Formats: sequence, structure tokens, C-alpha cells
Amino acid sequence: MKEYRDAVKNQLPLREGVEGVLQKKWDLYVPFVALALEWAKPGGKVGLLVSASIESAPFAEAIRNRLLRHTLLEAAHLNGKALFPGTVVDNTVVLARKGVPPPGHQVLRRRFAGQFPGGLQGEERVLAGGFRFARRVSLAAESECVPLGEICYVSCGMFLHARDKGFKVEDLLAEAQDPHHPRPYVDGSLIDPFVPKRLRWLEYGPGLRAPAQVYGPTFPELWDRDKLLFQRILRKPLHEAVWDRGQYGCFLTANHTATVAVRWCDLKGVRNRQLGEPHHRERLRKEVLSRGYDMGYLLGIVNTEAASRRSGFHYVSGEVIEASPNLVKTIPIPRASPSEERRVRRLALALEGLARKLSLDRAPLARQRLLTRQAALKEALERLVEDLYRSKR
Repeated sequence: MKEYRDAVKNQLPLREGVEGVLQKKWDLYVPFVALALEWAKPGGKVGLLVSASIESAPFAEAIRNRLLRHTLLEAAHLNGKALFPGTVVDNTVVLARKGVPPPGHQVLRRRFAGQFPGGLQGEERVLAGGFRFARRVSLAAESECVPLGEICYVSCGMFLHARDKGFKVEDLLAEAQDPHHPRPYVDGSLIDPFVPKRLRWLEYGPGLRAPAQVYGPTFPELWDRDKLLFQRILRKPLHEAVWDRGQYGCFLTANHTATVAVRWCDLKGVRNRQLGEPHHRERLRKEVLSRGYDMGYLLGIVNTEAASRRSGFHYVSGEVIEASPNLVKTIPIPRASPSEERRVRRLALALEGLARKLSLDRAPLARQRLLTRQAALKEALERLVEDLYRSKR
């Protein structure tokens, strides 16, 4: 991969064609789109099927702008899971003609919810000057749902081995808190629905090896505010997540086997290249949108079978299933009324409390009563969330 990236950036004639569009951690399709436009004849047409990340990802902003400098003829939003069996992301088809768009030019936008071309969901024509790439929701979700990635910034946790290979993750961890291990920590294997199985303690802070000396520390604001933490490697295609709001003494830390999700509004003003500029229009839009979603509500939604049935998973091998950050971003979150949101939140917090009690040693009879209550609450949450999804079609 590194050799490919270096070749694209440094070798002629590739370098001239991609100049200015290779931003941040660019995806592999970006130079293909740029070079197709560069090498087409004036008036020639270019058609490409790419990942739907071209519509809104910060790294794709420059290639979107380049496409719009030419005559964009059509943008088709496709449901990747319906189009290509086994895939887990949505796709976009762009069709452009090389050359400046004429006055009054309109772009044809089409949405396909099922098999192409028979699954046409709708189409419209938009003046090129007002055209925006981003689809309103993931077509893999119900039409009135919002992908979690629109509500939260989603990323993997820290890569905690040393940059110079001088220590491993285990060298930074302890089973009990002490001055050298002040921060509570989970990896993916410690995450169960609603509460962690247990906590470990991480050497993390000023003067300590993490984050200063680790390979991938992410940015510190991920670890000092409310967030959801997801199990990444699963045995079943069911999401498992906890809501960290500082209730473990301070905010949790996690390594790359967990996925972290922080609401965009809770990152307002934070400067990091992965987030984009603080005043970028798309980021501001997500901040406003995310303020309408309560974290307790999100916790309840993502821990249901109803949400997992509508999500993508990567079947790695045998019984190993992965829910990568890119897949977590696509979890469809149904819109809800304030009363519906409160009901989901109450059930989620009740299940969180029961899971915490069940993690303690208890007499068999008391444990059985808790399990019975837990099963009833899970069933109530599943019914409520399934009804929300069905009502948003």
C-alpha cells in the first residue's frame, strides 16, 4: 500500500494528474477519478463506480470540487449490500463530461435502494451551482434513518505499541489503578452490551509512555468526553457497545480493537485534520444534527438486534466477524419523537444498571431474578426499536 501511494504521489505522469487532490488519508479511488478526468479528451465522458465516501468524506473534498469544475452529468446513489452480495458499504456512480458546465446545467441525481437498475427509488435534477454530493441517509438504512457517522465522529481506538518497538500494549497495563496507571481502559474483548466485563488500567498521561510514545495515540479529545465504545471483533453479527460518560472515575481509554463514537457537537471547536476545519460547512451541519440525538438513546438503539439486522458486518473467517469503524458509521439510527427517545433511554439505562448488578457475585436466586428482569427489558427495547424502524420506512 505504501509503495502504491508513493508511486501515485511521486512518479510522472501520475504526479501531475493527481496534484492537489491527495488529501488526508485518501482512499485508493481518488487518483483514479483524478486521472480519468485528466486523461479524457475535451468533451469526453468519464464514468466510475466508487465508494460512497466520495460524497462526504473530508479526504474526498478536493476530488468532489474537481468533478464539479467539469460537467457532472449524473450522480447515482447505490445500496452496496443489494448491488454486490457480501459487500458492506454503499456506492456512488459518477458520470461526467470533461469541460466547463454550460449555463443552467442540471445534474441528474438518482437513488437506488435495491438491485441496479430495477431498484430505482427516486430521481431529481439539480442545478449544478447548487449541487451537493452527500445523500441524506445511507441507502442501506431505512429512508427516515440517519447513519451513526452523521451523528458521531467514529474512529478506531489507540494503537498502543511503541513507535520504536520498545514496549508492547501489555507493558502499559495493570489490573489495579496506581500512580503509573491512572486511566481506566478497555479493549474490544472487554466490551459487552451496556457495560464492560471489567476494567484494566492504562499508563496514560503527562510524563508517561502513553500517549507520547505510542504508535497511534489518536487525538486526546476522544478520551476526555462522552462516547460510545463498540466491540470490533464479534462472534455473532450483533453490535455490543457501552456509553462512557465518566462514571468509572474518569473517562475510559481503549485500543484499536474497540471503536469509539463521539457526537460531532461534543467535538465542537476541536482542531484535528481527521475532523476537518472547525468552521467547515459539512462539519457544522453534523454538529447541529447531532445535538438532536441523546447518547442514552443511541446506546439503546445500537445494542438491539433490530439495529444489527440493518447493519453491515465483515465476515472475516470461521466464527470471526468484524464491525470496523466504517461499518459502525453506517448503523441506521431512526428518528424518534421526544417521548420515544425518552423511552429508549430509560430502557437502555435500566439494562445498563442490571448488567452492572449481574457483573457482581450474587446468590443464585437473586441472580435469576435479575436475569428474568433483564430478559423482559430487552424484549421491550427490541419491540420499541423495531417499531421505530418500521415506522420510518
